[in-house]
Amino acid sequence: MRIILTKEDLDNTRKNGGLEIVIEGCKGDLEDASPGTAVWIENHHGTIRCHAWDGINQNPASVTLH
Repeated sequence: MRIILTKEDLDNTRKNGGLEIVIEGCKGDLEDASPGTAVWIENHHGTIRCHAWDGINQNPASVTLH
């Protein structure tokens, strides 16, 4: 599966954008209902960030995309 998005599609500056990926069978974000968010990609004030939850740790691993 291939998804093509613009930075505008991912704009989460006002907390109303971004891409949330939930994968059935994965715990993901422990604060979410099961199944939780496994991956969250956002454009926050011009910076593209990707967050991934492993279902074990409370905080996600996060990287900035260039």
